[in-house]
Amino acid sequence: MKTWFLIVSDCVKRELPTNVFALFGLLICLAGQGLASTAEPAADLRALVEADWTAQEKRLGRAPDQPEALRQALRRADQLAADLRRLPGAPDLQAEIRVLNECRGVVERAESLAAGERVPLYQKLRWAAREMALKNPLLAGKPLVFMKRQRFICQMLHEYLGYFYDYGNVAGGGGVYVLEQPGRSLETRDLLANRLPQGNFATLSLSFDARTLYFAFAPRAAEKTKFYSSSRRCFHLYSMRPDGTELRQLTDGQEDDFDPCPLPDGGLAFMSTRRGGFARCNNPWEPIPTYTLHRMEADGSQPRTLSLHETAEWHPSVLNDGRLVYIRWDYVDRSAANFHGLWTCNLDGSNPQSVFGNYTMRINACYQPKAIPGSDRILFVAGAHHADVGGALVIVDPKRAALDARTGEDRFESIENLTPEICYAEAAGWPKSYFHSPYPLSENYFLTAFSHDP
Repeated sequence: MKTWFLIVSDCVKRELPTNVFALFGLLICLAGQGLASTAEPAADLRALVEADWTAQEKRLGRAPDQPEALRQALRRADQLAADLRRLPGAPDLQAEIRVLNECRGVVERAESLAAGERVPLYQKLRWAAREMALKNPLLAGKPLVFMKRQRFICQMLHEYLGYFYDYGNVAGGGGVYVLEQPGRSLETRDLLANRLPQGNFATLSLSFDARTLYFAFAPRAAEKTKFYSSSRRCFHLYSMRPDGTELRQLTDGQEDDFDPCPLPDGGLAFMSTRRGGFARCNNPWEPIPTYTLHRMEADGSQPRTLSLHETAEWHPSVLNDGRLVYIRWDYVDRSAANFHGLWTCNLDGSNPQSVFGNYTMRINACYQPKAIPGSDRILFVAGAHHADVGGALVIVDPKRAALDARTGEDRFESIENLTPEICYAEAAGWPKSYFHSPYPLSENYFLTAFSHDP
């Protein structure tokens, strides 16, 4: 199977070394009108992209002027062209294929070229591949909404609790923005325009009809607070239109609400500390309330608890069969730092079932699951317990999920590691780069955020 990660600027094939473009924030495809411009990219964007290509090659242990980098760039471009031409509504790639054919003979004799000749050839190949990627009908002509945020750098337990941002003295900032012409321009539109006070943002999502955005926001306290302070701040849920109008606060009070997930029945699932209770660690330092699966109506009314699980849960999203998939930390008579697996349940919280990751030491945590359109398979981030959310990109096929008959552990025949160059964080070491907030467009193409930094 061919798999590409479209990371705003570039597109890459899974079974070859991964190319990446750094852009933080949750990226979600919006319904858009019209076609994106094919004009020459602005100088600042061009410089940024070419610098990132150099960083990509360095990450793979080589430089753009090496013959192997040229050969791989041509091979990836050829494979991308072949796949795009098979898509419904395939784009016109004649100009880009002509460039590839012009370069083909020169690449074959790359060793005989001077280093100064190889870099322009490499960039020519990459710009042709990039132009093809941006013509992908799954993306072309559509703006992207994304979130900028400052994260509390500690571990995933603290990342969604508002008062830790004050306790850790994390600078507020961020917001929700639209990238008008992804890959063509760095121009963005600020949807909030200072209508919220100084604070911190988390967990952006989009309704099924692309007419409503949901996110979590925690205002800053006047001074550093602790959990039992009456001025403790929490994350609450907000909604607004994709043009920034109709901004509404949906929840309030002394509980953290985050991870909004629009439901097919018109409701909204989310994670919340409303269940009560605390995690077992750090409480002598600063309490960590337990947050689990909840739901409410889209206007914020009738909030109710769906899961009474004793430890934390994360990242609900809707599967193609209408059920919810989410993360559950199953901390019962075993290691605290492992066993954050994928679970499913009905929209009313009934029939919770483990899917994958509830009994394996080889992947610590399965975060940010998303159903692949038209598929039973689920994309997720394989991350760590003692870190913020982020890691390798992995696909699991629930139909192939099984436990080992001897050990009872999760068998790995059901998963496909899309980014084998990134180790499974904490379980197998600490990677030097990581992915975040993947968003599948199809079996072969994914939007994602990526960082070159650990």
